[in-house]
Amino acid sequence: MASQVGILHRDVSGGNILIYPIIDETVDDATGITTRDLRWAGILTDWELSKKLDGPHIARQPERTGTWQFMSVAILTNRYKVVEVTDDLESFLYVLLYHAIRYLQSNCINVGDWIEEFFDCFTVTTAGSYSCGEKKFLTITVSARLTAPSVGNISLSPPMDYLLSELLRSFRAYYAVKAYDARKKLYSYAPTTDPAPSTSLGSKLPPPRRRKRPVPVKAIAESEKVEYVPTQAERDLAGNVAEHSGMITLLLNALEMDGWGDKDKVRDRIPDDWQPKKPLGPSVMSSVGKSKKRRLQGPGSMPSL
Repeated sequence: MASQVGILHRDVSGGNILIYPIIDETVDDATGITTRDLRWAGILTDWELSKKLDGPHIARQPERTGTWQFMSVAILTNRYKVVEVTDDLESFLYVLLYHAIRYLQSNCINVGDWIEEFFDCFTVTTAGSYSCGEKKFLTITVSARLTAPSVGNISLSPPMDYLLSELLRSFRAYYAVKAYDARKKLYSYAPTTDPAPSTSLGSKLPPPRRRKRPVPVKAIAESEKVEYVPTQAERDLAGNVAEHSGMITLLLNALEMDGWGDKDKVRDRIPDDWQPKKPLGPSVMSSVGKSKKRRLQGPGSMPSL
């Protein structure tokens, strides 16, 4: 397992996961009868962009690594961010969500439009570069709910609803906890300037020395710079997606639930005549497949990535 040897994939996407059948044979010692059971297994492919966790933690180039539709919110909003474990895990969430909305029964009506808005859309910064789309950003960092026009909350099967809800709540908590801890660290060691010494030498002295002066934690909590303090429950939720083991536990717990049915799977819910409605973003091909490809209108039609 790559995580056990400290390797990040950095391009987890639907196209890089293969699902294949395995036949398990069991022989009854008493009767000699062989029983065959079919199970499905998966393999993550295309490791050319992978990187060791203990490698340099500096973004060497201001280009994002991965497939736009499945990149984490953190990567999409900060092109200089170094990919971490949680970014890979968030990509797994998007693979699950994409295929669940597209190929499972749900109350989502315009599936093509919903997938386009969540996975393909983008915002453009004042510098002219692409950033995370609004729907994905707000879903992961604010609401932790899947919604669609005219239906409100999107509903699939009970176990899938549970799994997606737990994952969304966990990632929302992770972003909130990480942001709080970063602000706490920043404001705890805000630089202060020592008063200039009284001397007759005046301007011949070097400029005042700046040093880091720790600020009491109590003062931070009372400051307007920190909006809130995460609860222990939020930190526990964040722990679900901080490492592979936490997310694996969530997946296994969901698999043990009743309610998974063979009839949940349906044909592709994006009609063959569906057409994209949004401007072309960072990917020449949208996430809905080769039959729904959009092309650039000409050179220079996209801002820099």
